[in-house]
Amino acid sequence: MVVEGGMEANELIFEFISTFISQPMNLEHRPYYEGESPEVCREIQERMYLYRPQLIVWNEMPFTTLFQLQLFKAKLREITQTGGQYVMVVNLTKTHRAGSAYRAELVRFIKSNKGVITKYYLATGSIRIINICVELVAKVAGIYDAELHGTFEQALERAERHEAVALLK
Repeated sequence: MVVEGGMEANELIFEFISTFISQPMNLEHRPYYEGESPEVCREIQERMYLYRPQLIVWNEMPFTTLFQLQLFKAKLREITQTGGQYVMVVNLTKTHRAGSAYRAELVRFIKSNKGVITKYYLATGSIRIINICVELVAKVAGIYDAELHGTFEQALERAERHEAVALLK
């Protein structure tokens, strides 16, 4: 059978399957725990990356788990192993409210990186409960100058104007 554009149906199906398989996994639909495949762990870690010198972006997972936080800790160590100080943009716009164990571990994580991450720019969207949780975690972790923004783009724009990042452009 020939479909519009002159392609055979089998060719069209093959093209669709090839395209679908080559797309990155969608990590948005469930929490992830220990025992995940190395590919899944890598994709989770790729949500944190060095956007430009001294500027780290962390696209938090919608469903947070302690396992995922451990992966992000390892990724941050990898990114910052050369030393120096960084600013971080954390995209929380698609994140659901984290549980208390996660929030407690996140506070420890933030405190342990105080000399490494000098400023946080947090994109929280318009979900009020996320804003409240983020403000609480930041204050408990001793971060009183974190900036909350409605969109990831706004947070990134402000972070790029931070003096440590702007000097390196």
